[in-house]
Amino acid sequence: MKVQIFSYLKKTLTKADLLLIALLIVGTLGSFSLWFRKSSGHKVMIQVDGDIVSNLSLKGNKEKIVLDGMNGPFSIEIRDGQVRMTDSTCPNKLCVKMGWISQEGQVICCVPNRVILKIIGDKEPYDALAR
Repeated sequence: MKVQIFSYLKKTLTKADLLLIALLIVGTLGSFSLWFRKSSGHKVMIQVDGDIVSNLSLKGNKEKIVLDGMNGPFSIEIRDGQVRMTDSTCPNKLCVKMGWISQEGQVICCVPNRVILKIIGDKEPYDALAR
């Protein structure tokens, strides 16, 4: 059965058809890289208990910041277009173990302290917001 299909395709397809099929496959696979590509963020938004505390620039900024969360203080470091949480009073310190983030949309959450660090870009993600 396989031999019959391949022999039929060999007789009917030309080199141009095979080239077109190969280009379509390469184009489809290449478009996936564009779909999953993320841009580097420009700001970090810091939220504590749902309130935005600060929007800090990542570019050219080198800071260490200490803020108060719900369970106590936490530390943030900004360097080379990246941000990380360096210390927290939460018990398991998963937020500290997250390490550096720099891509738009990446988030570090400290649930016990109710702290969110989110990388945002230049543009707002929505044109409008209706409630």
